[in-house]
This record gives sequence, structure tokens and C-alpha cells, in this order.
Amino acid sequence: MKHYPYCVFVEKIHLFATIGLYEEELLVENEFEISLKVCSEQAFNGSDYIDYECLVSEVQNVFKQAHQILELVAEQIFEQLKNKLSSINFAEISIKKLSPAIKNTSTKALGVEISKIWG
Repeated sequence: MKHYPYCVFVEKIHLFATIGLYEEELLVENEFEISLKVCSEQAFNGSDYIDYECLVSEVQNVFKQAHQILELVAEQIFEQLKNKLSSINFAEISIKKLSPAIKNTSTKALGVEISKIWG
């Protein structure tokens, strides 16, 4: 994988949302933990920098919308970020659903880790 020298990240954003395929997942908001990293081949300087609040805000906006699967949540976050931050070449996201309700078992978290490369 190509190395991108200029990166910023936000770790462990905690949000509550109703995301899932099953009816019981949509009855009560679940807790999610999101970590996000965006990178560029060019240095961030002057007016071309990445605002951490922008990263968090885009994640929050996507989580306010209805979704069935975490993979689509991640893809929409990537799309929103690229629209706002044209200089990014790479992004990766980790989305964990904390204490998910899975029949006949107890688990701390489940989730996805997805990376995206642009031209």
C-alpha cells in the first residue's frame, strides 16, 4: 500500500444511533465508537488544512440518517469527506457497535474497518 505522509485522525468518537437490519436493532439506539484517519500526499497548509471538527461533524451527520449496515455508513462518510476535503487521497475508518444484541451470546463489540484510496 502506498504511504501518505500527511495524516490527521480522530479516535473513539462515541455516538448513539439506530443502525441495523433487525427490528430489535431499530427499537433502541445502539452505542457506536468511530475512529477515522484521512491522509494526503501534499502538506496541509494555509487554507488547505483538515479541521478536526469537520471530521467529527461529517461522521455525526451520517449517523443521524437511517442505515441498515455499517459498510454503507462508512462509504457515505467517505463520500461526504471527499466532497468537503478534495485534497485527501486516503481515508480509513473503524466503526464498532458496542454491546450488540446477538442471540444466545455476549460480545463486547462488532464492526467494520474499511479503507478508501482516491486517484
